[in-house]
Amino acid sequence: MGRVDVYTKIEYAKLIGELAEPKDGDSVVDMAVGTGNLLLGVIENVSDPKSLKLFGFDIDKKALEESKKRLSGLDYTVEEKDSLLFFKDKKDVFDISVLNPPWNVKTTKELLKEFSIKCEILYSDWIWMLVSSNIAKRKSVVIESQSVLSRIKGEVQLRKKIVEMNIIESVILLPNDAFENAKLDSAIIVFNKNKNNDKILFVDGRVLNKNEIIEIVKNNKEVSGISKIAGLKEIRDNNFNLSPLIYINSSGSGIKIKDLFEIKTNGIKPEVFTEKKEGMIPWLTINDVKKYDGDFIKKSSYFIYEDEVMKKRVSAVPKNSLILAGRATIGKIAITNEYSAFDRGCVALIPKDKSIDPKAYLEKIRKAVLTAKSSMPGTIYKSLAKRYIENLSIDVS
Repeated sequence: MGRVDVYTKIEYAKLIGELAEPKDGDSVVDMAVGTGNLLLGVIENVSDPKSLKLFGFDIDKKALEESKKRLSGLDYTVEEKDSLLFFKDKKDVFDISVLNPPWNVKTTKELLKEFSIKCEILYSDWIWMLVSSNIAKRKSVVIESQSVLSRIKGEVQLRKKIVEMNIIESVILLPNDAFENAKLDSAIIVFNKNKNNDKILFVDGRVLNKNEIIEIVKNNKEVSGISKIAGLKEIRDNNFNLSPLIYINSSGSGIKIKDLFEIKTNGIKPEVFTEKKEGMIPWLTINDVKKYDGDFIKKSSYFIYEDEVMKKRVSAVPKNSLILAGRATIGKIAITNEYSAFDRGCVALIPKDKSIDPKAYLEKIRKAVLTAKSSMPGTIYKSLAKRYIENLSIDVS
């Protein structure tokens, strides 16, 4: 996905403004101000808007002019500038920062070098968030794509760094109607320099109104099925995944998938055949899983010579293993009826205890996987890779 420019609806801008907790006389910055909605949201939450010192930066001259019109009569300074690089090394410049950065802008070698980032980061979203939190003395509130909460590869390293800084106060899922010009799955991330604990509040705000979200966040409140407070240890155990549903849907009676099942991915796809011959075993595909979803796979679409399994280092699994379909059909699960290999679009779960009845866990695992998928709309299956699936919790009550 390329760059996405979206403008936050004023009702969600007001929510962001309230979460920022502005005070009369504060200095407030928006590093990607656009037409000024987020700053308008801030001024709705103070008694004397004229006491605020507002600052807006953007590279879109037309949007800046529009923001000046909308914020006329206030102490508002605008600058046509690449604020990401301008504020790169600056700290505690403003009391508050609010931000809807350009989503999914690909990084460059030059940008990563500027920020001394050595890991492989494809998009610049977390760099924007890091700078926004650095320049705020108190709070930075950012609205972003839900995908930034869970993307892997090098991006998890930067997310880890920021989590370990212990400045993330809450993560709130929003419905997909938060923007004027697009339906996109988004989340609000609240950064607080003055946190007094090492926990993060996760909220599923998709079914809540503004006042309900504010009540939960301001009271740091856990509500069954809606919000959950997680400590840094739990977040580390989940590979710094910040998708709220991962935490909200875990329960005291749950157990991690990795405690019950060995997880395998196949790696490569060798030559396969449509007819079974001597020395061959089934090669299971996503279509096989879809066909036999919820039951045993009685017949596979393809076959592979068994000696190829060792030669090509292909994963194969015993009878009674669960095969999960990925990519476009996440949530489809079937059970192997015999020793089988499987396609790269699948992940296998092998019971660690032979007495485990895979059918008894099938729906529990399906629910956990679909919950994970729903917290990361639009992602492909590599985002639900082994290290992610193994930390999903299933209910064993």
